Amino acid sequence: MERVVIGVAGDSASGKGTAAEYLVKMGFKYFSLSDRIREEAARRKWGNGRKVLQDLGDEIRANFGAEEWAKRTAQLEEFKLGDRIVIDSIRHPSEIKYLREFFEAKIIGVTASPETLFKRMRERNREGDPKTFEEFMEMQKREMGVEGSSAMQVHKCLEIADGIILNEMGNFELNREIDNLLEIWEIDIPGVGKERDKIF
Repeated sequence: MERVVIGVAGDSASGKGTAAEYLVKMGFKYFSLSDRIREEAARRKWGNGRKVLQDLGDEIRANFGAEEWAKRTAQLEEFKLGDRIVIDSIRHPSEIKYLREFFEAKIIGVTASPETLFKRMRERNREGDPKTFEEFMEMQKREMGVEGSSAMQVHKCLEIADGIILNEMGNFELNREIDNLLEIWEIDIPGVGKERDKIF
């Protein structure tokens, strides 16, 4: 069976995690670059607040290369053995470049309007999520980053993704768009469509 590697990039609360979960239900092995950051934070005993993890993510990219979190994930034994891989929490174009170069990865970009993103954050009410729209816009500004730097550049990742999903609706529509991208890319995954109908 031909190996399939799919990366997911997108704004916070865009639904990128939900997109990855859908692929997991179709037999993909899940990896998150954020998990590598959390592991490093735990090793340093830094805690796992949003700003702590963002600062650490930027630090490691600056010191070891902007693709470092993707490289650490690819070195995992489970990754090496997987035939179907989905990688969540891609936040830098160099991570995409690395995954394309070595694994011919396809990248799904998931986004939504600022109003929708903020509404979802308020509904999920995670620790560290912004409480006001002004705080949300500041968070977006940081995630957008500065092109050419080692800091997060989520919007640049969306620009260079192989397919973009504007996720303004519900999970059914999101998953249908994923099915459409798999068809366009001629990735034959048993259960596409049927899996979506079974879930909902």
